[in-house]
Order: sequence, then C-alpha cells, then structure tokens
Amino acid sequence: MSFRRSCLAAFRAGLVVLCLPLFVCLASAHDSEPINTEFATPLAPRTANLNFNLQHFRGGFDSPLTGIDFEYGIAKRMQFSLGMGLNRVSVPGGSITGAGNLELGYRFLLAGSNETPFSISFNPEVELPTGNPGVAEQAYSVGAAINTDAHRGEFWVHSNFGYETPVANFDTKDKNFTYAVAAMYEIAEKWHPTVELYGLHDYNSGTTVTFVAPEMIYAIGRHWEVKAAVPLGATSDTPSVGFQFRVTWKIGHNNDRHHD
Repeated sequence: MSFRRSCLAAFRAGLVVLCLPLFVCLASAHDSEPINTEFATPLAPRTANLNFNLQHFRGGFDSPLTGIDFEYGIAKRMQFSLGMGLNRVSVPGGSITGAGNLELGYRFLLAGSNETPFSISFNPEVELPTGNPGVAEQAYSVGAAINTDAHRGEFWVHSNFGYETPVANFDTKDKNFTYAVAAMYEIAEKWHPTVELYGLHDYNSGTTVTFVAPEMIYAIGRHWEVKAAVPLGATSDTPSVGFQFRVTWKIGHNNDRHHD
C-alpha cells in the first residue's frame, strides 16, 4: 500500500513488521522502500514499518494530504498493511478536506527473496467505506497487484501493477489500473537516490495520471528514514508538479528486516 499509493494515505495504523537476515549492504539498500512503489519481498515476522506521509500537488489535485500506514510481517512470506489518509477534494469555489477510507492489504511472496536476483509477490487489498462521504467513495473496493523486485549489486528495480474496483455501483465509481516502477541505487549505505514512474488509468472516466518523481532517501541511524520526492506531471490530466515527504520508523532488528 503504499502513499502507494499509493501515493499515498493518512491517519492511523499500526505496529510491527519483520523480515529476513541479509548481508549488510543488501539489507540496507532493500530496506529503503520508495514512497510510491512497494517491495515484492514481505517484511519478516515480528518487524514493522510505520510511515508518516505528507504531500501537496499544484492546482488543488484531489489526493491524500497526509496519512499514516503500517506494515507488519505476520508470518513467513506474508505481510499485512493498514492505512488511512486525510483527503482533499476540489469543489466549486474551494475544496473539502476529511478522513479517507481505511485500506487493508496483504502480501504473499510467490518466488524469490532478497538474496536472489528476482522476487515476485501477490498483493490483494480491500478499501472499507469508513471515511468522510464528501471526500471518500462510500463503497467497498477490492484490488490486487503483482509486485516484483530485481537487483544487481547496489542497484534495485521495483515494480507494481494492479487493478482496483468497487464491488457495487460500477458505473459511478473509479475502476483503476495502477502502476509504479522505481529505480534505486545505494550510496554509502545511507543515501539512496531514486527515480519513480507511477500513476493510474481510470477506465470509468478515461483519465490517465502519470508522474515522474526524482526522490532521495536518507537513513538516520538503524530505525529511521526520511524520504522526499518531487513528482512531475507527464500527462494532461496530471498536475505539473508536487511534493511528497515521508518519515519511516523501522520496528524490529536491523539485520532481520526482510524475508529470505
């Protein structure tokens, strides 16, 4: 889930996620998940990531303003996530701000690991209509994505491709194909310059939103990271520029962050 995506969500979530013991340079690089692109390999049992998100787009773009999401390793090869955002929606003469819907996600590692050159996972999710009716769809939505990781040395490529749709009122609700690809490189174990290409296509409205986002990830000690990105619009339906910021608290042993 991601600001995941999405880019990207807001008010409450949880605690604890665990992963696997890796060699030190790979563990450090892989632990630095980009803002908008999720890993394929789950966190190991009993470790977690708690993400605090903030973003703003030029022109009043309808999107979460802030959010909290929580990722937790529940068992071998499996991860659970929980997230909620504070959303803003443009209306004539202004905008409405309120709590978004609660999003629940699950990740299952189908093949590979951090210690192999490639891994792939299956990622179903559900969105519950718990948010403010003025800013969040009042319908249950379901979706699923395929996530992949690939790496060579300190260079990593992550990708997510998925589809989400409501389970009722199909003609009036968003039906989105989502995509995100990130290229990430580790410098001195702390700095991780990243470029992300992410967005969605809504089959209901025919609109396509695509961003190219230069991003920098910086590790503070063993359990904290700060991440900043500047998404640049690549289609006519996309805002010209935005800003995203994330603080990640890593809960659990530093050398056991991701599953093997």
